Amino acid sequence: MGSYDIHLANLAAARGIVLAKGTVNKIIVAAEPLSAAKRQKLERSWGAEVYDLFGMTEGAFVAGEGQRREGLYVWADLFYCEVVDEVTGQPVPAGTPGSLVVTPLVINEITPFLRWCSGDIVTIEEQEESDSPLSIYPILRHAGRTVGFFKVRGVNINHNELEDLMFYNERVTDFKAEVHATDAGLDVLKMFVEPRPGTDKNDLESSIHADIAKTFEINADINFLETGTLGREFEQTLKAARFIDRRNEQ
Repeated sequence: MGSYDIHLANLAAARGIVLAKGTVNKIIVAAEPLSAAKRQKLERSWGAEVYDLFGMTEGAFVAGEGQRREGLYVWADLFYCEVVDEVTGQPVPAGTPGSLVVTPLVINEITPFLRWCSGDIVTIEEQEESDSPLSIYPILRHAGRTVGFFKVRGVNINHNELEDLMFYNERVTDFKAEVHATDAGLDVLKMFVEPRPGTDKNDLESSIHADIAKTFEINADINFLETGTLGREFEQTLKAARFIDRRNEQ
C-alpha cells in the first residue's frame, strides 16, 4: 500500500535515514488509489520509480501499469469491465469518467460476482495498434472514489483531493484530518500535521490555511505534531486512518 510506504519513509526520516540514497529503485503499490501527489511524495522519499496496480477482493489483479506508466492495462481476457453513469447505470462513451463495473471471467471461484460496482470512478479507452504486446489491452485511469468525503459547514471535502493538497506540499511529512463539532454548533476541520524537520511552522501554517481556503472555501484548525507521532498511531491499523469524523463522539 502506498500509505504504508509513506509510513516507512517517515519512520526512516525520523531516524535520520535518507532512503533516496538507498538501493530501492522501483516500488509497486496496490490496495488503494495512487494519486499524482502520492506518487510524487513516494518518489521524493524513496528516490525510486513507483508503479501502480489495480485490484479488488472481488476480482483480484484487474489492471497494472507498464514501463511507460501512461495508465493501467486492463486484463480484458480475465475481466469484463464496464464504465457506466452513476445515476442511470447506462454505459458512457469511451474516455468519459464513470462508475466501474467488473465481472471476473476466470478468477471468480472465491467471489463469483456478476457486474460488481467497485465504487471507483474511472475512464477506459482502447489503445491504438502498435508493436507493443500490451497494445491489445484497454487503458484504465483512476479518477476517484464514489465514497470518501466530509461535509463541513455545507462544503463537501473529498478525501482524495485533500490528500493531494497536503502531499503536494514538500514541507509536509504526514498528516491526519478530523472533523469535530463545537459548542457553537459549527463543525471544524482539524488538521494534524507533521512538518519536515527544519520547516518554519508559522510559514507552513499560513500556507496550509491558504491552500485549504482556496480549494474548499473553509478555514481549518492547524495542529503540528512531533515527527513519528502519526506513524505510531497508523501502525495500529491496516490502512492509515487519515480521515476521521468525530462529530458523533461528542
